[in-house]
Amino acid sequence: MAGRIQLVKTTIIAIAQFWMHCLPLLKSVIKKIDSICRSFVWTGKATVSKKSPIAWNSVCRPKSLGGMNIFNLCLWNDIALLKCLWNLSLKADNLWVKWVHAHYLKKKTLMEADISNSCSWVIKKIFKLREHLPNLQPMWDQMIQKMSFCMHKLCDKLMDFDRVPWRYLLQGNSARPRATIITWMACHGRLSTKDRLRRIGLITDHICSLCNVCDKTLDHLLFECRFAKDVWKYVLQWIGISHEPQPWSLELGWITRMTTKKGWRFRILKIAIAETIYGVWQYRNDVIFRGNTHRNTSIDIGDRIIEKLMYRGWYSPKLKKHIATLML
Repeated sequence: MAGRIQLVKTTIIAIAQFWMHCLPLLKSVIKKIDSICRSFVWTGKATVSKKSPIAWNSVCRPKSLGGMNIFNLCLWNDIALLKCLWNLSLKADNLWVKWVHAHYLKKKTLMEADISNSCSWVIKKIFKLREHLPNLQPMWDQMIQKMSFCMHKLCDKLMDFDRVPWRYLLQGNSARPRATIITWMACHGRLSTKDRLRRIGLITDHICSLCNVCDKTLDHLLFECRFAKDVWKYVLQWIGISHEPQPWSLELGWITRMTTKKGWRFRILKIAIAETIYGVWQYRNDVIFRGNTHRNTSIDIGDRIIEKLMYRGWYSPKLKKHIATLML
């Protein structure tokens, strides 16, 4: 999934962004592009599917807002049109701006001009965005003064959402991309645990596959399960942090507090959290779907996770010497 997200960001979304600099796209076109990208990310196929554990609008947000840094094409289309509006307000020296001023503005200001129903849909769309200008006035005036239009700053301004408290866990995390994706889904509470599958009628089993005693909720799988607890304690002990695993809601608060701290140990802890969540999740899938009858111990899984920690930290110039110290 991490590879598919990267592929979508660097190909389809990038191509659409390029064309939006040249001409606005219809909403129906953007909706079709989004549906193809969404299906490819979640299923690996281009055929449109309804499978979407996390809403696409949430995926198309910065990581600080709980997304995966995929550009929202509808928003980017509006920002590209705002750039046209910005060129009109500056009276840029090009033929299109002079034509609009001569035929539509007719010596009126940008806010005073009346746009009739007979105008083209592109002109209507551009001038409809004037309603955003009062909220953008300070930034708008600053861009006009500097004679520079910054699309990314405007995008951040228009994307008015609250930041998620666990954003520091994913920002600057050197864990494997597949591990950060699973951690991101866990933070949203969208991993396909048995309790979720049972609610939608796909399965009837409700016993944990790792300890065979409790309902398999996200809380139980990651932190309350005896097997998972032993893995967490083993990995944290290697880093030099003493902590007793708690239910997911409380654990997420502890993770949020720890990942905001500075220092090499906490940078390694960020990697360890993502890799441990992924390691437990992967082992659970091996047991359920691959018929892994040769059960590994928590120490075996912990050693695998520590091996990944050493590998990922070794290639970081700031963490290499600290990883070497932990390896002694």
